[in-house]
Amino acid sequence: MPTEWTAEKVLALAPDEPSARAGRGLASATKWANLGQSDGLIWGECQGSGAKPYQTKADRETSASSCSCPSRKFPCKHALGLMLVWASAPRSLAESAPPEWVASWKEMREKKAEKSKEKAERPAAPADLAGKAKREASRAAKVASGLDDLALWLSDLVHQGFSTLAAKMEKPWDEQARRLVDAQAPGVARRLRQIDEMPLSGEGWQASLLDRLARLHLLSEGYRRCDLLPPDIAEEVRATIGFPADLDAVRAGPGVRDHWQVIGEAFVLEGSLSVHRTWLIGRETGRAGMVLGFAAGGRPHDRELTPGTVLDAEIAFFPGSLPMRGLVKERYGPPESLVHVSQGTTIARAFAIHGEALAKNPWLELSPVALRDVRLLGGEGDWSIRDASGATIPISNRSLRAWHLLAVGGGEPMTICGEFDGARLEALGAIVCGEFLPLQASETGPRETASLAAPVAVPLLVEATASAIVGVDRRPPPTPPGDDPIGANLIGLDSKEPATRLLAIAAAASLYGRVGRKPALDPNPAPDPCPPDDRPACTPEQARRLARMYQGEQDECLPEWIGLLAVSGGRLPHDAIVELLQRHEQGRFPIGPLRAILGVRGRWLAAKNPKWRILAGGDEIVEPSTTWESGAPDERMAVLRSLRASDPARARELVAATFAQEPANRRAAFVGEFARGLSMEDEPFLESTLDDRGKEVRRQAGDLLRRLPGSRLCLRMIERVRPCLTWKPGPLGIGPGPLVVELPSSCDKSAVRDGVEVKPGQGAGLGERAWWLREFVSAVPPSSIAEILDVTANRIVEATVGTEWGSVLWNAWAISTVRHGDAEWADVLLQKTHGESDPLPDSGQEHALFGVLPGSRRDAEIMRRLRADPDRLRPSQPTLEFLQALAGPVGIEAGREILSRIRPYLVEERSRFPDPAQYPRLQTWSGARSDPGYHDFHVVGAIMKLGEILPMALVDEAAEGLIDDDLSDLAYAHAFAKMIDRMRFRRDMHREFAP
Repeated sequence: MPTEWTAEKVLALAPDEPSARAGRGLASATKWANLGQSDGLIWGECQGSGAKPYQTKADRETSASSCSCPSRKFPCKHALGLMLVWASAPRSLAESAPPEWVASWKEMREKKAEKSKEKAERPAAPADLAGKAKREASRAAKVASGLDDLALWLSDLVHQGFSTLAAKMEKPWDEQARRLVDAQAPGVARRLRQIDEMPLSGEGWQASLLDRLARLHLLSEGYRRCDLLPPDIAEEVRATIGFPADLDAVRAGPGVRDHWQVIGEAFVLEGSLSVHRTWLIGRETGRAGMVLGFAAGGRPHDRELTPGTVLDAEIAFFPGSLPMRGLVKERYGPPESLVHVSQGTTIARAFAIHGEALAKNPWLELSPVALRDVRLLGGEGDWSIRDASGATIPISNRSLRAWHLLAVGGGEPMTICGEFDGARLEALGAIVCGEFLPLQASETGPRETASLAAPVAVPLLVEATASAIVGVDRRPPPTPPGDDPIGANLIGLDSKEPATRLLAIAAAASLYGRVGRKPALDPNPAPDPCPPDDRPACTPEQARRLARMYQGEQDECLPEWIGLLAVSGGRLPHDAIVELLQRHEQGRFPIGPLRAILGVRGRWLAAKNPKWRILAGGDEIVEPSTTWESGAPDERMAVLRSLRASDPARARELVAATFAQEPANRRAAFVGEFARGLSMEDEPFLESTLDDRGKEVRRQAGDLLRRLPGSRLCLRMIERVRPCLTWKPGPLGIGPGPLVVELPSSCDKSAVRDGVEVKPGQGAGLGERAWWLREFVSAVPPSSIAEILDVTANRIVEATVGTEWGSVLWNAWAISTVRHGDAEWADVLLQKTHGESDPLPDSGQEHALFGVLPGSRRDAEIMRRLRADPDRLRPSQPTLEFLQALAGPVGIEAGREILSRIRPYLVEERSRFPDPAQYPRLQTWSGARSDPGYHDFHVVGAIMKLGEILPMALVDEAAEGLIDDDLSDLAYAHAFAKMIDRMRFRRDMHREFAP
């Protein structure tokens, strides 16, 4: 690995996505102790679940690593985290002498390398030539017998025809593959299993099947005639069948020294075996190379070559007609970064080179290519590459991170590297703006079904396929014309039986088509690249903090970071766009700030994906009516969301035009989007949907109409509430007296149409009439209640304290207050609730009411509640629970009041466990909810949440006053430490945005 690491290159080493995700979670220097570096080595200690921290070390030059954790994955999450720390903040690793456990690892590796070199230079022991010859003869006989059985089975299949496959076993090729494994021909077995993974349905499957069977036939016939073939062709046949090569002989043979450009790596599964292919292109010679690795039982690969590097080395190649597989014989110096691929080519030339290689090796499946000055096209599932000539090549659907590549490149020409099967490219890496980006980073992958391109439909192969479908017993094989280029190579087939003739004809026709295959040409002009961004990118410090949140550190602060960047006028760096767009799919962020920070590049990218299109802005959506009429569901929803944000009336027109023809679930989803930009102009349409046949549609419409105080639904609800709430005359008939509550006598069809549920909800604990009262009152705006009773909110709520129906009314008022954001009513309800005899029955409503209060009033209410409990915050009281539900920070005074109540928790907890033998029970909390003598699980979570709401200015006071050595082993203390970490993280984040 090059000295200059990046997060992309480190994560490319991850054995799987869970390891990469876990590594990102450890990519912060705050999670490590004793970080250091020296002479190309880095190290650190990370605390795990055990008593001792895990000791992790890595070599910056080779990416080798080791860790004392028990993980069997390599590199483990700790090694990945350590490398990510170095990549993002190298200064956090101090220059120092390596500790003993690092020095001993370095010494061990040096001794191992020396032994390997000595072994390679040591003269080989005298071989047991007689025993070797006997073993080879035995294997050759087994292979020949297995291929004879395969030829007989294929002959029977071709005689009967492919139409009989449906009547055979579900996996007709698996039994034959197992027999070939027993016959020691694993290469043939692998190709049979590829057929077993094929879908035997859809257009063209018969031609693809015949093509694969014909290649097997050609391989089998080649093995029978190995003695007659040129030595290099014979070696290709043996290697393809699966005969092992003599690694010592290869290593001892001549090598090719070059600066080998490592353009990518691919992992595939073949049964329980994981295969690792690393592709190379010589910088001076232009020669293609592949280093092959195998791992079984979930063991990691020995990844000695890192994509995106250039290695001065000597490669020894295995014998064959087209030597491509090789091994590293000797290195000459450390690797360099790959910033430009020499020997890059055009798409047309890549097809021609692959065809020339096929002419030398008919069984070739893949070859490496580096396509220069190409553009990435696509955006909705089908991706392709195009060069300046208009030649195109599709990218396999297995290619990963195409969106990221498009975001970084912005549609400009780039170099894309990968493995080519003659028709499609498996993109493995790209060079954009002078940096190599790995495009696949996992050792687990799909089987190789897609590694063989579909055959070219040359006329002779089409005729042969027609015979194979019905069987040669019904339709004889075609006769190749003598003057045909294919027929000229098929002389002497007349004497063969029909099935053999058909397979030979298909093999020749398939090879002819593959050798001469040419790329498709796109006659349209190349798409324009993305225009320049109109905002400056965020600073490097801000970008590094964003990367840490992407990696899992304090990622709850991400919405806050987005808001800060939007206010500052900056934008996302291009390499961070896709991650945030994908997180947006989960609905975590407000659209306005997110759209602002995307910049031109991000909005340009968002317009290409239906899931993100709402962020592109209205200008990016062309002809919304066309998309609405013929687009996919995701596209139509994106159009609706965008228009509701920019032109609600136009969005309403589109929905109304097709509403009656939509299915119920889609109608409900469309109505739900009216919450964006909701106004009285939407009222007529929503009123009409109250008669919809879909229950969810009616529910959505009723909820929206309740948010419009002037809607007809609200007016009807007001009339239903009037007779239910009245005043008795006051003393001497002056002013209002007690509040009289009359339960509704009925719930008619009109009320049901307005969304009133006739039967009480489960667990409501109310009779029908009391339930109707709750339904009616909760649908009326709080201001209308005050108008009906002609008094203040405080007077109305006070009149219900201790009354029979006070709880029902408070519950209904809370629902309406939150719906309409009425701060006056929220304040009154919260003051009357705390400490009174009729609290709100639902604590969640109380938390929601806090969200309605403005900041100053919310702080005052927090102070009032905290001071009502003069001792401390008790787990038995709901104070911490409502603090945990708050959104946004509290004021300084309220923050200090909260901090002053926290430390007594620690003191009391220590007194509960005086025996030091019990201390381990205090250090963790997961799974201990049922232990009454254990820490309160909910309180621990609430304390960590305080890091989001306490003022950042109090972080130093919090750190100094909460934890000391006597209390540091408490689980609560760990929770407080996490709380302080979050406060400190937020403080530093705000400082980075300070002018």
